[in-house]
Amino acid sequence: MKLARLSLLLLVAACGCSSGGGDYALPTDLCGIKASPDSLRSLLPPGEIEQEKLNLNTTEPIVYSCRIQVDQVAAIAITVRAFSDPMVFDLMESYRAAPSAYNIWSPYEDVIGGQDAILDSGGSFVRTSCPMEGEIEVLEINVRNYVAESETAEGRERMKDFTAAFMASAKEEFGC
Repeated sequence: MKLARLSLLLLVAACGCSSGGGDYALPTDLCGIKASPDSLRSLLPPGEIEQEKLNLNTTEPIVYSCRIQVDQVAAIAITVRAFSDPMVFDLMESYRAAPSAYNIWSPYEDVIGGQDAILDSGGSFVRTSCPMEGEIEVLEINVRNYVAESETAEGRERMKDFTAAFMASAKEEFGC
């Protein structure tokens, strides 16, 4: 009888550790930009998190690129581009030109932080004004969530919350 209770307790304890959003170490920044642990936890499965800031040797206007892996599997990639033109192209026009580049398969138009955005459970794409050194510039943020299992309203909300928190931190980091 005691062995059965002990086995049941161990089983319950093991199940509690692996439930979604379990306790695991979360970074407080993503490749140098402050991250909201709560919004990050809602996107990532439990596991060992590694991050890599990607080399920006490119002719594109990329100012930040970060890849996050969980247990050595690609989980999230974030790219930030900066433009000096206030609105380079319409957001939906940019998305339609290369939809697979944004990891958004069921585009849903929404507003994030007062800015028009396109998102689904697997990604988000938003542009926000960023006046820097007297010039009006634009930050374009694309979050790609490779571990999203399906498209749901709840998944879109998690992506929206994460993107809003990241956008606020990115604007602070770039001095907007």
